[in-house]
Amino acid sequence: QTSFLTAEQAQLAMEQSLSYLNKERDVRGFVDIKGWVHSMAHGADLAAAILSHPHAKVQYGAVILQGVKESFWKGRVYTDDEDERLVKIFEVFAKNNFPEDVLVEWMEQVFDKLQRHLYEVGYTPELFVARTNTMQFAKTLYFTLKFSGKYDKLRGITSIFISKWMKMQ
Repeated sequence: QTSFLTAEQAQLAMEQSLSYLNKERDVRGFVDIKGWVHSMAHGADLAAAILSHPHAKVQYGAVILQGVKESFWKGRVYTDDEDERLVKIFEVFAKNNFPEDVLVEWMEQVFDKLQRHLYEVGYTPELFVARTNTMQFAKTLYFTLKFSGKYDKLRGITSIFISKWMKMQ
């Protein structure tokens, strides 16, 4: 509500935070004794805040999308609603009229990565974890888009991929 950073300071903070989702390795949710670690959910919140900032640049979207895609491949199935927090990023994209065609192409790349892994490496535990995370995210995104009435083309392609990957090839 009250800006306390200069435009340059805000820009620097955003640029240094952009790759958080891509770089974070500790993807636990709740940890006994310590409490909530929840780095992917907090990283998604950070990404949504960056995209919502008045000084955000359009090209930040590409870096954040890469981070979301990589978050599916971190080696742990998300069980603490990380998918819902990651989808919040797409709600900000919609609010800011981010180009839908870019998001459609991104979704195709997300599922292409699964397909490439399947063909090149086969049915591995890594594939099943990434598939589960990707599918949870895609289903949450599908219903969020359906209820919001936004990004019909993205919702349609997401539906096709969900249908295809519901049956594990």
